[in-house]
Amino acid sequence: MRDLVNQRDRTAEKEFLARLCVIGSFPRSGSHWTRRMIAEIISLRTGISATFGHSLNKLAGFTQAVNVGNWKDHKDPILWAAHDLRIAPDHWKIYLRRDFEEVFRSTQKAETELPDCWWGGSRDECFRKWKRHVAVGCSRAKLVVDYNMTRANPETTVRAICEVLEMNPTDEEVARALFAGRRENMLKEQADAEHLTWSMVNTEDAYENC
Repeated sequence: MRDLVNQRDRTAEKEFLARLCVIGSFPRSGSHWTRRMIAEIISLRTGISATFGHSLNKLAGFTQAVNVGNWKDHKDPILWAAHDLRIAPDHWKIYLRRDFEEVFRSTQKAETELPDCWWGGSRDECFRKWKRHVAVGCSRAKLVVDYNMTRANPETTVRAICEVLEMNPTDEEVARALFAGRRENMLKEQADAEHLTWSMVNTEDAYENC
């Protein structure tokens, strides 16, 4: 019986890794926005909710562990949004890149809610972390998406990511994804979501060892 259990575990892990697609980014680079749009397509196909908050995290979030069964509920790529460079380095398919000055300005605003965020600190400290993160992330990814491109033409971003992930979305799915990613929609979803904690991206005490 133990051998059968172990075999099932190995089979699940093999499938999980074969489908795993990490969307990596430095914090404040548009990861919530991007995964909300891509997750909408998976949501339309599966009926699994992708609204902002825990449901989005369940479908396309920071935690998609193999021993959590939600990834088995659909056959599309397993999306894993990651800031931590140590997470599945061989599976970083997409990297979201944002200009440092924009990242730093956004970080300064974020520090009012997250005073101990690991990516913050002085401008020089933040720049050092950002520069290394971008260099490593871009070297791993099959596709690098610039934040300003997404802001100017989010459809281009959605279609480019879907192409890399071999999702082949319909025009209707893309339209729904773009609607889901509208600022007013995400703000409403965020207001409706239960209180969220961000400890996973707020306690990167081992960052220097990445």
